[in-house]
Amino acid sequence: MGMFILVLLILLILVILFLLLRTLRCRDNSEPVQPDAPLQAELMPAADNLIRAIQYQTISGGDDSCFEAFGRWLEETYPLIHTHLSFTKGEGWTRIYCWEGFDPSLEPVLLTAHQDVVPPGDPEDWDHPPFSGYRSDGYIWGRGAVDMKVQLVSLMESLELLLRRGFTPKRTVWIVLGHDEEIGGTGARAAASFFASRGITFFLLLDEGGCVTHGVMPGVDKPIAMVGTAEKGYADIELEAHSGGGHASMPPRRTSLGLLSQAVSTLEHRQHPLRLTPVPRKLLKTIAPHLPLIQRLAVVNLWLFRPFILRMLSKTPPGNAMLRTTAAPTMAKASDAPNVLSTESWATVNYRMLQGDQEADVIEHVKRHMKDKPITVRSLRVEEASRITDTASPAFQLVSRTISQVFPDAITAPYLMTGGTDSRKYEHLCSGICRFSPYRLTQADIDLMHSPNERISEENLLSSLQFYLQLMNNLGLSRDSRS
Repeated sequence: MGMFILVLLILLILVILFLLLRTLRCRDNSEPVQPDAPLQAELMPAADNLIRAIQYQTISGGDDSCFEAFGRWLEETYPLIHTHLSFTKGEGWTRIYCWEGFDPSLEPVLLTAHQDVVPPGDPEDWDHPPFSGYRSDGYIWGRGAVDMKVQLVSLMESLELLLRRGFTPKRTVWIVLGHDEEIGGTGARAAASFFASRGITFFLLLDEGGCVTHGVMPGVDKPIAMVGTAEKGYADIELEAHSGGGHASMPPRRTSLGLLSQAVSTLEHRQHPLRLTPVPRKLLKTIAPHLPLIQRLAVVNLWLFRPFILRMLSKTPPGNAMLRTTAAPTMAKASDAPNVLSTESWATVNYRMLQGDQEADVIEHVKRHMKDKPITVRSLRVEEASRITDTASPAFQLVSRTISQVFPDAITAPYLMTGGTDSRKYEHLCSGICRFSPYRLTQADIDLMHSPNERISEENLLSSLQFYLQLMNNLGLSRDSRS
């Protein structure tokens, strides 16, 4: 017995030494990156133009005249873009531009943004009118300030500034400004068909996505620049329940709404299992060198500590969303009157699917938990999870380098986007899709994005403008600067 205990003790010591060795070998080997050249950005006109852009009420699916007026404003505000770049009117109010590069052998780049914003809700909930573009204490307030007119204005400002400086890109640059990203992205889908019909593919597609944020990963003291390298899938699942109608004073034993409520509650409590898919795994590997020793030991040795890591990360809504296919009840309808029993009741449950889960898996999951309930299950809108951009790809490395130049204190890491963007419409045209919004946001800032009091700091507007200037510089020197 004594020999057996001794052998176990030796094995335990060897395992501990193995874990420590792996942990201590985990270091950040990235080299600091410096800008190739000083890039001067002009904040004042950009801030004034962002204020004007916010004042156009380009609500998704809203008044066409607002989009028409916003288009005229773009043409008046950025005359060099509309003189030197070719313009194509896309579907609806989507706008497509092409800036011809001087080396046609290089695959072009696609930069995207969307003009539309979500409705503001009750204006009384805002400290400043939602479409005022109110400017105070270093902030610009209004619907779309973050999502995403700051990025649209920064992109246009940078192109106008480069044209004013006589810049000609080495690669051809395409720009698509979608008009309905918030309600499905038909404009982006039509733009993708436009490119496909001409046989155009892209080296890099840059769209909105993650930002530079701090405190999202416990134990990491540095800011993290989150670059979305994949998006979760999307599925709206409708549940329908039936029962006898009539007057609410004489209800049956089970009402349609009661049956439906029980079904919705079941799906809320019977979520998909936690899984560590490739993008979150790569995120953990990237931040591991910056974690305290004990946390680093657990992350580096996932083969042993995976269950612990999954449980810890899933305690927050962002962490939970990163690690499982989620179910969120969002809509319901029953009777139109408080004293009338509805014969039919409906609810919609919104699923966001991890890579590896598909529509059929979600339907099977829902039906399995509805098998003892009189509930009809229907699939409404579905978009499968996106492909994953390789972090070793030249496109990702270019974006990572640019981030390091503009945000030198940040760790660049891939992450899984739980929301959707227009970028997924172009998957068949580009393998180097990066989703990144070049500004610093706290979790409180992010929470305001579709809520009252959305705002962006002038400092973030400047960093966004600097990012696009640096990106264009990194894509290749102009013809003039080469001579």
